[in-house]
Amino acid sequence: MKEIKLIIADDYSLFREGLCSIIGSEPGFHVEGASSWKELEELSLQISPDTVVANWRLFEQGNAANIGDTCPPYQKYHLLVVCEENPEKCLIDAIKAGARGVILKNASKNDLLTAIRAVASGAYYFCKETSAALFSLLLRSTVEEVQDEESSLSKREKVILKYISNGFTNAEIAEKLFISAHTVATHRRNLLQKINAKNTAALVRYASKHGLLN
Repeated sequence: MKEIKLIIADDYSLFREGLCSIIGSEPGFHVEGASSWKELEELSLQISPDTVVANWRLFEQGNAANIGDTCPPYQKYHLLVVCEENPEKCLIDAIKAGARGVILKNASKNDLLTAIRAVASGAYYFCKETSAALFSLLLRSTVEEVQDEESSLSKREKVILKYISNGFTNAEIAEKLFISAHTVATHRRNLLQKINAKNTAALVRYASKHGLLN
């Protein structure tokens, strides 16, 4: 098996040196340590690591919103980010920056080794906590997207959509709301555009999906 060249990047000496010692004692690893963003850049140029295990705080210190621009060697290695707490704080930024894994700092030795080997092979790895945080973020984003879609409809448009979905004609809706059939037709066209629907059936499906039929 090919030896994995690894850099442990963390500004806490005890943690960094401890990991270097623990992982370096495992077969198949060549491990170096970096205590700062600058050291990580310089060491990456020197040894061309396969993988970097880095505390996300270092990337923030390095102003690394676009790691590929600020650290060219980054493109040559796989990144495993270590979060100290609350993975939501760094999770999305780390993924956008190109990280292949995110793990908490209190992970066990076995979990860390599993994560390193997975990331070094080109796979993705998220521990139980970061997986749960990622799912929560995606779920929240989906709910907010649906809410944004609904909020784009006026109260009158929602009422008209409900009538349309229940099979009322423009004339019948106009009579119930005391407006003209022409006004109803205009609302119908606006609904089709806002919802990006092609026909009445699509409007009905949208209303059903978003609970607007009750």
